[in-house]
Amino acid sequence: MKYKNISVVVLVIGQLLVSVGAMASAKQSFNLLSFNIRYNTIKDGDNAWPYRKQHVSDLIQFHQADIVGLQEARFEQLNDLSILLPNYSWYGLARDDGKPDSSGEYVAILYRKDKITLKKQGAFWCSTTPDVPSKSWDSKFRRNVNWAYFTRSNGKHFYLFNAHFDHEGEKARAECAKLLRSRIDQVAADIPVIVTGDFNAKPYEQSYLNLTNNGSYRTKLFDARAISKLKPYGPDYTLTGFDIAAVNKHPIDYIFISNDFSVNRFGVLTDSLNGRLPSDHYPLLVDIEW
Repeated sequence: MKYKNISVVVLVIGQLLVSVGAMASAKQSFNLLSFNIRYNTIKDGDNAWPYRKQHVSDLIQFHQADIVGLQEARFEQLNDLSILLPNYSWYGLARDDGKPDSSGEYVAILYRKDKITLKKQGAFWCSTTPDVPSKSWDSKFRRNVNWAYFTRSNGKHFYLFNAHFDHEGEKARAECAKLLRSRIDQVAADIPVIVTGDFNAKPYEQSYLNLTNNGSYRTKLFDARAISKLKPYGPDYTLTGFDIAAVNKHPIDYIFISNDFSVNRFGVLTDSLNGRLPSDHYPLLVDIEW
């Protein structure tokens, strides 16, 4: 009888340990980057892509990014990263013609194919005709948003929207922010959402306010920097122009999340190699769980 009771106790403890392990697995943290990698141009001289591509891929790998929202990536750069990072795949449609294999820029989504699975994807343009490659308002270039729906091995699922707003058109940025919010409600419904991007806007500008003013939107978005449990790491600004000594007052790159997530850590990564930076923007990192 004594041994039977011991067996029952052992069984109960075992079940508790399994439950605790399952809860820990379900709340496993997840690393995400937003990274404007600067398009490939020989005008950058010693900072041109061929001299930076190894640094960019090493940074992504070292920080164990599960997913990366890339901005300004050209097709040849995405091919280079596919070779240098064989555990990753990417999705994106070029901003100029909406093709997956174009010469233009992409706001591509790079992801660990051994850890998360791409289930659905899509894109829209920052314009009054968002379902075709186009531009509107005061935008200098065609700009688009790529989105993807992912599932993780632990059963968790989420949407990621990746954007690069126009660098000149203030009205275009403000309108695209409203369009992005409405498309998130339309596409993602009640599924957790992450938004990465180079928004070319300071925190007091209308486009940023349109992204963070939740109003009547179903999906509420929050600046990950503002809700990080750990004090945000790194400088307040994100644009350097490849100048490691540059100092600016405000960021223009952001990561926004829905309130399904908690942010363990947020950082602006100032990683350099022999005095050189991997891009003219610092990448952002968040460690989140949900």
